[in-house]
Amino acid sequence: MTDAPDRKPWSELSPVTQAALRCKDPVFWAFLRESDLASWRVKDEETAAMAVRAMCKVVSRSNLAEYSEAQAVWNALDSLFQAWKARER
Repeated sequence: MTDAPDRKPWSELSPVTQAALRCKDPVFWAFLRESDLASWRVKDEETAAMAVRAMCKVVSRSNLAEYSEAQAVWNALDSLFQAWKARER
């Protein structure tokens, strides 16, 4: 994500906001499919959200604000995504 003047840097966004934005991104969907991290085929925002919830072991992405273990899993997943994206370019 770019740091536009009216937008916060990625690192300043909450895990809940980060996860919501990633799940809207078709590149993130491709990462989930190609990395075999999701146990089903991620094809849209909803299946990406399902995958994130399953991997972070939460019932809602909003739970990422409440559970440090889920936040740690999210941060690791997002780091893997960023590394994958850097390799793809």
